[in-house]
Amino acid sequence: MRWVRFLLKFTFICNLCFLFCFIIQRTSYADVLGGLVKSAAVLGFVVAPYLNIIVSLIVIVGLVAKKFRWREVHPYIFILNLLILLLQFY
Repeated sequence: MRWVRFLLKFTFICNLCFLFCFIIQRTSYADVLGGLVKSAAVLGFVVAPYLNIIVSLIVIVGLVAKKFRWREVHPYIFILNLLILLLQFY
């Protein structure tokens, strides 16, 4: 269970990098924050979508199989990850 909680938190950090890059690319700050965007883009655009899909499937299967309890999964982080996953599909 501890590794799932860690993966949920790490996925959330990757999703925050995705949101940061997504917002910065659509504003005029992309030139000013270019180095920071390039660093965050690796986690945000390369790692986040795939990791988000894998971790979401692991948690959903674990919840359905009753291997995990809802309270132990960090429900707010899990729901935010799912919402950001919808944005990543967009």
